Amino acid sequence: MDMAASGVRHFPGDQRPEEPFNWKEWPYTFNTACYSCHVSQLSTNYDLKTDTYRTVWAEPGINCETCHGPSAEHNKIAREAPKGQPLSDPKIISTKTMTTEQRNHLCASCHAKTTASLTTSYPPGGRFFDHFDLVTLESPDYYPDGRDLGENYTYTSWLMSPCVKSGKLDCMHCHTPLPFQEV
Repeated sequence: MDMAASGVRHFPGDQRPEEPFNWKEWPYTFNTACYSCHVSQLSTNYDLKTDTYRTVWAEPGINCETCHGPSAEHNKIAREAPKGQPLSDPKIISTKTMTTEQRNHLCASCHAKTTASLTTSYPPGGRFFDHFDLVTLESPDYYPDGRDLGENYTYTSWLMSPCVKSGKLDCMHCHTPLPFQEV
């Protein structure tokens, strides 16, 4: 089954602006389109000389470290803590201590259509616009009213919301990204 058949993707210079790309074509390849948001701790290890990748990742799907940063120290103190006792310092980045903007930027790293990553990594709590170049509404990937065409790139439209502009609403107000309590 061709899961990408409904996805129309627009790229500069492409001569087929209204036809969906086949899932086997370069815009849907592992290193160029999808996996940075669908695996954890991705490193493409691109070699410019040979024009090749030596891609590695920690695990398929989004793991705790994607949103909370490195967990080695957290795991160590959790193993040493008395059973059933809360950790006084969890040694991870807590979304509870993030600002509204930081929580929105965290989600935007996967839910924004960008033209390029400006850096090789994006740390939890980082500033989105220091790491990504956001596609704007002039892109053919948006309807004239600001809705995105087909893919889950909602950040550009999200930024136009009066509630978001007020600085009081973040993604986690309505969406709980984890099947357990937010940390």
